[in-house]
Amino acid sequence: MSRTLILAALLLVLTACGLDTGPRTEIAFHNMKDHTELTTKTVTANEDVALAEAKLTADLTAGTVAFKVVSPKGDVLWAGAADSSTKMDETKQFDPLAGEWKIELDASAATGDYSLSLRVPGK
Repeated sequence: MSRTLILAALLLVLTACGLDTGPRTEIAFHNMKDHTELTTKTVTANEDVALAEAKLTADLTAGTVAFKVVSPKGDVLWAGAADSSTKMDETKQFDPLAGEWKIELDASAATGDYSLSLRVPGK
């Protein structure tokens, strides 16, 4: 009986301290790296998406990597290219929208290290 009382008190304290015991959406995530062609991937965000965040890193020895992030509404929110003249390590955050997000990476003429990722976690 004392074990039950201790567990109940612990749960009450954790709840009072802000422990959220409600359901959470798993993180939808896709990372593209070492592709040698035009590649498009999708990430589906649920209704409780908290934010959308894309990250591009590139340290190329030759060529160019072109990229694009497209919202569920079809809007291109971030697009550009990285080449071997500069290293790139940028992160962008976007308004949370439920639906299918797309990331596109064209590394057909690139050599070196590069990565494009998209993360849309729930609240």
